[in-house]
Amino acid sequence: MFPAIAFSQKKIETKLNNIDISYEIFKKGSNDKKDTYSIYIQYTNNTDTDIYYSEVKRDENEMWRHFGTVSVSNTKGIFSGKGGILTGDRTKLKLHTGEAIYKIAKGKTYTSESSFTVEKGIEPLIIIKNGPVSLTTEIKDFID
Repeated sequence: MFPAIAFSQKKIETKLNNIDISYEIFKKGSNDKKDTYSIYIQYTNNTDTDIYYSEVKRDENEMWRHFGTVSVSNTKGIFSGKGGILTGDRTKLKLHTGEAIYKIAKGKTYTSESSFTVEKGIEPLIIIKNGPVSLTTEIKDFID
């Protein structure tokens, strides 16, 4: 039996829409062609109020429920681009058109973790982007 080995990379901290985001990448292993990593993402609403957004219809069969993404642009294989989707908590509220309203709770920390591979010897390139939604601190913004 072999022990688990992980090589820690530096922790990166930034902001997206006033949400504090940090991520850490750990190299889990490698073979002749690729290196395997894990990414641990943490995001916190450190503002003094809850933040709200509604899901957005992408097409007839899919809704976007995230306010941002952390992706790895140079991944290899079937899970290319894999990183993390930044999503708040679904509330019981809905728009009159049926889309659910989500809340990023004040002071709450959310986490996401996934694994990915890149070409051996290549450093993962991380991209943090806004999602397709508009954020607001006022729940009344969703009332017609």
